[in-house]
Amino acid sequence: MVEDISGGEAEEGGGCGGVCGCGGAEKEAVPELDVRSVPHALRHATAFGALDVVSAGRAMVPVAPHDPLPLSALVHAESTTRKSRPTKKNTGGHVMDVVHRRTGALVGMAGAALMAAGPVMVLRGRMGRKEIRTELAAQRITFPDHGLPAHLAALAGQSVETGAQAHAYAELIKDHVAKATGGRTYAEITEELYAAGNDDEKLAELRQTAFMGETLRGSLLSAYQAWHLTTLVMGLGGMLTGIGAALVATADALGADPHRR
Repeated sequence: MVEDISGGEAEEGGGCGGVCGCGGAEKEAVPELDVRSVPHALRHATAFGALDVVSAGRAMVPVAPHDPLPLSALVHAESTTRKSRPTKKNTGGHVMDVVHRRTGALVGMAGAALMAAGPVMVLRGRMGRKEIRTELAAQRITFPDHGLPAHLAALAGQSVETGAQAHAYAELIKDHVAKATGGRTYAEITEELYAAGNDDEKLAELRQTAFMGETLRGSLLSAYQAWHLTTLVMGLGGMLTGIGAALVATADALGADPHRR
């Protein structure tokens, strides 16, 4: 019987399943390669040549005049995509099932790559978050002890060291700048100053206030966005690690011997 190394028994036969009358739905035995009539020096090459045309997930049964332990050893030593099973006496010869494991090998390699990449992403995300914390702490930005809006009252007296705190302080700056400039932006104040011939000292000071406030707010918002990126990187790293582990487990299942289940 043709065996599918994914764990169950593969659908026997091939073709279209009997729809067009090609015989695809008929039962098909596992192909046998009788190497007893092949010269001894050519037997291994003949067996490997035949294995190369066996599709993934299918089996081939070489029949030898003796217990083919050397061939079995070569199958394991030279190929990660095939496996062999113990031999048995049959029709005057020794039979060894050899099954392709291309699918399992590819799935296993993909899983191993993801398991390697996932922890690296998590590590890089943690390092990025640590750097953001360090840079924010170096600015020594602290929320006022009083006078905060109701939705920021819980942050009173705290230092800005996280993405959420950076976003909250950026909103606080936005409110203060809006009050100081009457809701006008740096560009709007600059236009007014040019219209006054650059002689209005009050507008010049107001423009400087808007510039400094918007610059600091932009920096804090950049830190907030970077914080979210580190969260995304760590989350993806964890997800890739889990997917990789699942693929490796699937590869092990594909390469398992169905007769041992």
